[in-house]
Amino acid sequence: MQGQEKLRKLEQRVDGGFIALIAVLIFTVINLGIMLANSTFYFLFSAAVPYYLTWLGRIMDNGTMDGTGEIIGTYTNTALVMAGVILAVYLLCAIFYKKSRFWMALAAILFLVDTLGLAAVAVFLLEDASGVILDAVFHFWALWQLFSALFAAGPLRRLRNAPPVPAPAPAPAPAPAPAPAWQPTQDAQPNQPWTYPPAQPNQPWTSLPAQQDQPWTYPPAQPNQPWANPPGQPDQTPPQRHSTTPELDEQKPWQP
Repeated sequence: MQGQEKLRKLEQRVDGGFIALIAVLIFTVINLGIMLANSTFYFLFSAAVPYYLTWLGRIMDNGTMDGTGEIIGTYTNTALVMAGVILAVYLLCAIFYKKSRFWMALAAILFLVDTLGLAAVAVFLLEDASGVILDAVFHFWALWQLFSALFAAGPLRRLRNAPPVPAPAPAPAPAPAPAPAWQPTQDAQPNQPWTYPPAQPNQPWTSLPAQQDQPWTYPPAQPNQPWANPPGQPDQTPPQRHSTTPELDEQKPWQP
């Protein structure tokens, strides 16, 4: 976005110089036509050197100090040819203005010389220089536009020829979290028999502490409890049974 704004400002500066150059061409031609028609009307936005060259030619042909008269003689024609050459160079600068900085620089330099010519006319030829104040203001404005456009043309060309900035790649979608591995519940302990059913819905099978070397009891002490093995003592002899008939005890094995 910032690059587009900079590009737009540079283009506006170049276009401003082009508009000033076109205004110089158009109004200079209009003012020369008005002079040849013996009118003292004068438009601003005109080049001073072509106009005052023709004005001097008119003075020399007609012998009048105001540059008017019916005679268009050798001096006037010579001045018109010189003015035409100058205007032709301005026209070439306008045609190739946006194609090469050379023509932009040439237009700026020619109008700088024209501004110096206007200052010379005001100092040496005119009795009252106040009449050219507005013309001088226009000359300074046009010079600013032309030189501003000249200095903006280089950055504008580099900006246009720069490779486009690639758009940022979209951020990758986050990977789905892996399913958690089964973990025993807090109440579960390893090496324990399973209980059935689970104590609560959606709970893993848990086991109660088991004791080794214990006989199984039946039925379980409580519902939904695993087979329990009451504490026992390995390698114990069964208790002796006292009978009133020892002979029978000797003949029959003891039964619990």
